[in-house]
This record gives sequence, C-alpha cells and structure tokens, in this order.
Amino acid sequence: MQEDSPKIIFVDDEPQVLDGLRRALRGQRKNWNMTFCEGGKEALEKIQSAGCDVLVTDMRMPGMSGLELLKEVRTHSPKTARIVLSGYTEQKVVIESVDLVHQALLKPMEASKVQLAIQNCLEAVKCLSSKVKAGIVYLNGMPGLTQTKNQFTEALNTQPTKSELAAIAASDPFIGSRLLRVANSPFFGKALLKIDLEEAINVVGPEALSQLVAAGKFEQSEHFPNGIPQPYIDVLTDSAKMGRLCLEIFSILKGNSLRQPEALTAGLLSFLGRLAFFAIDEEFSTSAMNLDKPIYDSEINHFGIDFAKAGATLANLWGMPAYFSTVIENQLQPSQSKYPSHLLLSLHLAQIVYHEAKNNLHLFPLPQLDKYFITEHNFWDDTVTILTRYNIPFSKQTNST
Repeated sequence: MQEDSPKIIFVDDEPQVLDGLRRALRGQRKNWNMTFCEGGKEALEKIQSAGCDVLVTDMRMPGMSGLELLKEVRTHSPKTARIVLSGYTEQKVVIESVDLVHQALLKPMEASKVQLAIQNCLEAVKCLSSKVKAGIVYLNGMPGLTQTKNQFTEALNTQPTKSELAAIAASDPFIGSRLLRVANSPFFGKALLKIDLEEAINVVGPEALSQLVAAGKFEQSEHFPNGIPQPYIDVLTDSAKMGRLCLEIFSILKGNSLRQPEALTAGLLSFLGRLAFFAIDEEFSTSAMNLDKPIYDSEINHFGIDFAKAGATLANLWGMPAYFSTVIENQLQPSQSKYPSHLLLSLHLAQIVYHEAKNNLHLFPLPQLDKYFITEHNFWDDTVTILTRYNIPFSKQTNST
C-alpha cells in the first residue's frame, strides 16, 4: 500500500461488525488505507489528524451518534465522502441525514455493495481540483424555489395524485434529486435505483415527502449568507424547462416509452453542476453572467471542469446508475459516452434547442452538434426530425461543427 492510497474510515460501536468488514475487505488492503473505529469521537480524531477520503459510519452509536459525526465531518473535512451503513430505519433520521450522506447501505451489509459504494465515491472525485472537490463533496443540500415548497405544502393538504406531486417535484432540481435519493435509500425498502419521480413518490409516501419538503432549504442557505442570487434562481427555473424539453424531445423520438420519466429527470438535473458552481464560488458564478465571453468557457477556466462533469460528479456520489450519470456528463459531447442511447441524444438535442431559445448567444453559444456520435449510431433521421420541429436552421449547426 502506498502512502497516497485513499484513506477509508469505518465506524461502528459493534466490534463484530468491524471485524466482518475487515475480513470482507481484506483484498483491498493493497489499494486502500483502512482504519476501523469503535466510536464517532475516535473517528473524528483520526480524520482531523490524518484526513479521510471516505467515511463509512453506523448511525446509532453511544456517545457521538452517526448523525453528529456526519455533521462534524462535513464541516471540518469537506472533501470526505460520507456513507451510512446502518440498520436504523426511523424515517425522521433518514430525512435529517439526506443532506449529510452521499450513499446509504442497510445492515446486514453485503461486502460487494460496500466496496462498490466506496469505489464510486473515490472515482467520482479523482480528477477534481482540491477546491472543487471540497465544494462538491461538501454540498448536498442547496436551496430550492420557494414557490415549489408552497406548491407542495398546498398540495399535501389536499389529496393529490402521485402524478400531480411528481409534476411539482419536476419543477426544482434539488427537490427532485433529494426525493430520488431518499426513495433509493434502502431504509424505504429495496433500493431500486429509481430515476422516476412519480415512482419515487410512491415509495416515499406523503408523510415522508412532507418531512422532506419541510427539511429543505428555500429562503436561506449556508451557501448564500447574503441571500440567494437571482442568476442561481434563473438556473433553477431553466432546469425545470430543460426537464420538460428533454421529455418532449424523447417522446417525439420514442413515443410512449417506459423511459420517459428518465428523460424528464435527465433534463431536470442537466444544470446540477452549474448550480454547484454557485455554491463553490458565488461571486464568480454571479459575475460570470456579466462577462463578455461565454459562461461555459469562463466556468472551465475557473473551475477546471464544465458544468456537465460537475453534475455527473454529484450523480455518481449519490450512487445513481452509471448509464444515467454518464448522460449528464456527456450531454454536450455524447460521443465520449460509453452508453449511447436515445436518452443521451434527447438531452444533447435539448441543450441545442435550449440555447437557441436563449437569444443571448454571447453568453450562451450553441453547443456543437456532435456529428460523430450521430453518424456512429445512426441518429441522423432523429436529429433532423428534432431540428426541423424546433425550427433550428440545420445549416447553422453544420457550420458550427
């Protein structure tokens, strides 16, 4: 094992659980620097003295609880990814921890799932600068739209259908992502990795949904002590538009497909990375709207990655399926994806239609149409159908590629 090997800390007050993890993960000793602690205080001391890349902790422990440990680690070691491994199933605790935890695993654990969760967290952030890594891993809960909270509150006081509640969730990327993460938590049953907001609402139920909305950040946020900037709110609004647009394009291409909900979610989360940039550097992200050069170029120069990669990093940290996170990551350059699909094509074309409608091309230039991807996977007929449907001059696209 090398000195720069990832540091993984496991915390549980039951020695037999730690012994089980130690045996099950013996094969990773050459790759990871693993430490096993019987309490939160000991783990926190280890993290403060030697650092930690991934924390895997139980929730219900004497002394410092898992929830308290997670709060401390998030504050004092923001680059540490946080995984919960617990048999504690109280819904209130799950809701309270959703903005502190990247992934959750249920006891009795399967060693392969623990290993995969750790590997995903490590892989997600390995190419990020220290500042961007700290910013993305630190954040989980970002402020949503106040109107979304009000709509949920009003709806939950009546007897709304699941589709009506899903439509409200689809208006706010952080409400939508929090809902999906809670629904995929094993504490609500078997984690099915649902990318369907309506199905997620069915799993979570109205009571937990009400708690989730109430626990959300709206009027204020630690990320924006001086108030939520208007450009951030604009991106939230554009995210909802992208969700509807991606769904519309996918429906044109594939009709009434079972994967339509994924298209809605992909569009909704497409600007997740740009929202994260506001949390990392609010001053830059706000001022970038007033620069003469394109926002996309400014973001890459400042953060070292584009908003698509930043959004995919969050999706991977949250344990979303690889095929879905790569759709987010490669929405601007789909030929780089290992998973070509109509879902990826729909989001790519939605980006082009969205930027055409912005009418502010010095800030939001049209993304280049990925002709290699379209040719390689025989998507030209579909592409022409969409460009024609939205009155985008095709000659303009070919000139820009």
